[in-house]
Amino acid sequence: MTILKQTILSLSSILMLSCTNSQATKEKRDTVNSVDQNQPNKEHTQVKNYLTTSNSFDFNGKEYSLAWSSHPSDTYYKQEYITANEDVEKYHEMVILEVVVGDLSAKDALSAKVKELEARKASDSLVNYESIENKKTGEYMLDFVLSEGTITEWNVYRYQMQQLSTGKKCLVLTTFSKRVYEGAKPSTKEFLTALASDRKVLINAMSKTAIPKIEIQK
Repeated sequence: MTILKQTILSLSSILMLSCTNSQATKEKRDTVNSVDQNQPNKEHTQVKNYLTTSNSFDFNGKEYSLAWSSHPSDTYYKQEYITANEDVEKYHEMVILEVVVGDLSAKDALSAKVKELEARKASDSLVNYESIENKKTGEYMLDFVLSEGTITEWNVYRYQMQQLSTGKKCLVLTTFSKRVYEGAKPSTKEFLTALASDRKVLINAMSKTAIPKIEIQK
C-alpha cells in the first residue's frame, strides 16, 4: 500500500493508512452541481459538506477552502481544504478533516498509524515520527515524514473524540499536510531543511487550532 494508492478495507484500517491525499483514494468527488473547475469564468463546483462545518478552515494564519469531500462508507467521511492557488490533485499544503463514527478511539487510531509507520521503515528510509499525548483533553498528536517516488510529505495529525447530537461517538482526525515534488521548487533538500525549523511552529499551531463541532449531513 502506498500513499498514492489506497484501498479502504475496514473502519479500523482507514486511519491506519496515509489518508492525506485525494489522489490516494481515487474516490468519487461528491458535488452538488457539476462544473468544470478548470474552465475560466465558470462557477467552481460546490462540494458537499458532510460534516456541517464551515466551508473554510483557518490554520496558521491562512484560509483553506473546502475543495473535495467523500463518504465511501456508512461511518467514514473525509473533507479536503486548500488555498486559492492550490490543486487537490497536486497540492503543496492541505488541511483535511476525517471522521469515523463508532467506537474507534483516538489512542487506538494513533497506535495503528504508528505501527504502519514502523512497518514502512523497511521500504522508506525517510520515515520518522513523534507522538504527543494531551492527558488533560484525551487528545493525541502525531507528526511524521515519509516519501514515495517523487513525493516527499510531512503531516501533523490531531486525534480528537467528539459526540454527535445523536449520542453516537466519533473520532475526528484533523491533518495539516505539506508536500514537495522532485524536480520542482523548493527542492527536497530545501523542504526538509525548512521543516527542521517550521515543524515545531506548525505542531503548535495544530494544537491551538479550533476543531469544529461535527454534525453529520447525509
